[in-house]
Amino acid sequence: VPRADKLRKYFFKYEKFEGKYNPNYAAMMESLDDGVGRILSTLEELQLTDNTLVIFTSDNGGVGLPELGPTPTNLEPYRAWKGHVYEGGIRVPMIVRWPQKIPPGTVNENYVVNTDYFPTFLEVLAIKNTSSHQDGRSMLPTWFDPSAPFGRGPVYWHYPHFSNQLGRPAGAMRNGDFKLVESYESGKVELYNLAADVGEKNDLSTSQPDKLRSMLRDFRTWQKEARVNMPLPNPAYRK
Repeated sequence: VPRADKLRKYFFKYEKFEGKYNPNYAAMMESLDDGVGRILSTLEELQLTDNTLVIFTSDNGGVGLPELGPTPTNLEPYRAWKGHVYEGGIRVPMIVRWPQKIPPGTVNENYVVNTDYFPTFLEVLAIKNTSSHQDGRSMLPTWFDPSAPFGRGPVYWHYPHFSNQLGRPAGAMRNGDFKLVESYESGKVELYNLAADVGEKNDLSTSQPDKLRSMLRDFRTWQKEARVNMPLPNPAYRK
């Protein structure tokens, strides 16, 4: 919910945004900026900046429907938005600041997933992972040398329910440049090469059937090993 004292100036800016106007989200983003700024300023005051690792990221893509006003985000060139397993729903910003370790302005093109934070923090702290948490891989080496081969390997998404953002039950898997998307309702499976088609417009499932079968086999193995819950028909539902 936006702070009332931040809204006024945004209501007077509506003519400058050609219909892309949502003062409520603008005020909330200002509050977010203020909060991040307070944290960074406190680190400066305590002289902890140079030796503190700060990560800024998100848990999902932007909102793609009207909410608290007109649609507040534009995910182009990615497909779909929050609540979907296409890139617009799962590809998020990630900013890492560690002045003594990572040069400012470094750009990293490697893909990672949120479960990678746990092993990364363990490595940062020089703690050996003796837990049963094996879902992630430390991304620390690629922070120090983004150009070195990282080879993250397969990452998975499982979204077995309906979203208020019009997302429907689905799952996805990425391995290298290729991404598989499965609709749990229809059983339709799609294949994309993100290096050539980041907008997921060209489905390769019929032109590259061997790649599709290989990835789908690995996806099924992961689903079984992770013991995922799949959506079931509602017995009370009648057409």
